[in-house]
Amino acid sequence: MPGRRLFFAQAALLASIAVVHIIALQFYLYWHFPLLNRIVHFAGGLWTALLLVWLLRFRRHEPRLFKIVLGAFLIGVAWEIFEVAIGMTRDSDNYALDTTLDLLMDTLGGFGGFFVARWLRERDTIISHEAAENHSS
Repeated sequence: MPGRRLFFAQAALLASIAVVHIIALQFYLYWHFPLLNRIVHFAGGLWTALLLVWLLRFRRHEPRLFKIVLGAFLIGVAWEIFEVAIGMTRDSDNYALDTTLDLLMDTLGGFGGFFVARWLRERDTIISHEAAENHSS
């Protein structure tokens, strides 16, 4: 079934992000290891791209790089607004730099997610053709 790998990939990635985020908040890891925040933002952009590609394919639309990357960027903007709304950025000395880097990582994750989705789609197609050939023999 085309799209199945894509669905499971984005679901597993989202679960991983959630676990890392909860642990990072619980043990203040974002403050001890600032690079972790960048990695989680990249993963968030990656997940957003995979989700958007999956949703578009589910609706029988062809995903385009610009739309997917823009979607990842906009979800990143929404996340930054959420952080401001809950007061998470109150103590940040370098708020502008931090936000810029977060959005950059979200966007790079969006690019990565688009190409991962393309790779997974090619694998789905190959498997589907092989299964069809084996079934017809």
